[in-house]
Amino acid sequence: MPSQNKKIIPSSNKLTLKEEEVILNVVNILKEINIYEASKILKVLKNVDYENSENIETWLSKTKQAVFNANDELYKKMLNI
Repeated sequence: MPSQNKKIIPSSNKLTLKEEEVILNVVNILKEINIYEASKILKVLKNVDYENSENIETWLSKTKQAVFNANDELYKKMLNI
């Protein structure tokens, strides 16, 4: 079982201001969507312009993983970045 204590973004890869802005904009939208509304969440995530950012790509991947696994705890953690 994967550790739930892993950091969302490794500390060595601190977010740039642009990355933080992109993620926070998405988080503000996702906070209005429950995890069981997977198609809505995935539509929002699909439209994120991450400009080849490894940090944003990691965040998107972990958020999608939470949705696919119906892991509400991880989903909420991803929205509290």
